[in-house]
Amino acid sequence: MGGRSLTELTAEMVVDQLVPLDPRISPDGVLVAFVVTPMGRRGEHPEGAIWLVPSDGSEGARRLTSRTANDHSPRWSPDDRWLYFLSERGKAQLHRIPARKSGEAEPLTQWTAGIEGFVPLADNKTVTLLAKDEPGTHEEALW
Repeated sequence: MGGRSLTELTAEMVVDQLVPLDPRISPDGVLVAFVVTPMGRRGEHPEGAIWLVPSDGSEGARRLTSRTANDHSPRWSPDDRWLYFLSERGKAQLHRIPARKSGEAEPLTQWTAGIEGFVPLADNKTVTLLAKDEPGTHEEALW
């Protein structure tokens, strides 16, 4: 190889690689939201960030969230104005961020048990949530 040395591939190099996951195309087809997360470290403190890129490749991707938590599961509002996602700083909570202009992510839930899934509905005002009951709610409902 002409005196050139190749860097030896290590387990850390593989684990530290960032991978794109869960691509979601905006309803108008103009943008793609996706998650970027390290390939490994699943048992440690997971980190993930939400990114956006034009679907036609006309510009590079831009990061919407900071990767200080595990941000994942991006979903578009039907009118393309908002990008909803789950953010885990402990238990997963629903957040939203403006998709077309800069802005901060806004937390929408504080559910003690965490949010497991969600779907923005066509009225652009409602998001259905999938979550376990809050501790004690089931027992209270029976009495």
